[in-house]
Amino acid sequence: MGITDMTKFVSIAVMGDIMIDIDLRIPSLESLIRTRGSDLPTEVQLTQGGSAANTASWLSLLGDRVVLFGAVGEDIAGQSAEKAMQALGVVPLFARDPQAPTGMCIVITEGDGSRTMIPSAGANANLGMAVLDQLWPHESLSHFHLSAYSLFHQQTGDTAINALQKARDLGATVSLDPASHALISHHVSAIRKGLKLSNVLLANQEEAEELFRSATSLKSKLLPPPEEILQELLTLLDTDSNRDRVVVVTLGEAGSMAMSDSGDLVIAECRLVPQIQSTVGAGDAFNAGFLHAWVPNHGDLQLALHEGNSTAAQALSRVGASPMSGNS
Repeated sequence: MGITDMTKFVSIAVMGDIMIDIDLRIPSLESLIRTRGSDLPTEVQLTQGGSAANTASWLSLLGDRVVLFGAVGEDIAGQSAEKAMQALGVVPLFARDPQAPTGMCIVITEGDGSRTMIPSAGANANLGMAVLDQLWPHESLSHFHLSAYSLFHQQTGDTAINALQKARDLGATVSLDPASHALISHHVSAIRKGLKLSNVLLANQEEAEELFRSATSLKSKLLPPPEEILQELLTLLDTDSNRDRVVVVTLGEAGSMAMSDSGDLVIAECRLVPQIQSTVGAGDAFNAGFLHAWVPNHGDLQLALHEGNSTAAQALSRVGASPMSGNS
């Protein structure tokens, strides 16, 4: 079956960054600083990464029909990313950039599972709308998910906004992951524009707080109760359609919470992970689990949060962001 035939049966489309991750494990960032100018031997793994690619992979693993929009270079890394997606059952609809390499990211995982990422966007910054128009599936699209990393680049950001609008026109529900709390303040306008075309926000606690601060111009370090934060974030979402708006926030070891237009706050405890290997990709896995449960009926937020927490727990128990990554 060709790509054109396969996309006729797609239920979820994901757009965003396609990366090759260079995973490094070190005791701590402090240990790295102490050895500055010398050596710090460690183990290194090359794994498939990128927030959008991770979410698409977990969605496919959960049984959803998924296509992934993105851009890679005309290089071995791009070929590897395409093969990795196909192996996981994702339909990769990749533009090939002859001028830029496939994106790469150095991922530093500390002994406690904390992670720091140093990305190089490469071809991810150059996805044009002409390619998207050529590849876009025109039938059976239930949901469109965007990683906001796409919004952080001018050309790809314009393409992403057009894609959100096209998904809405097809009647699909739309979700947005803010991607990075450290970058939100640098791209407030682009994220606001994306949120206005989305009816689901999937954020971690730091991202939610940063979005709240930017929306309210809050300078104080003190924040209001979670209910007030989620209520404010709901106002940032799509108001031009009849679709129910939902804000979802992950809370690390405290689990996750969500609020819809009904105004009720729903909380779900996290699933116990005996030994956290790495936090890399856990948020992407949560997004996949939540959407897997929520997209079919847009109903039970408690169930969707539980599914998100459960899928995140699987990611926490392995090294690397992708379901293809090893368990140690």
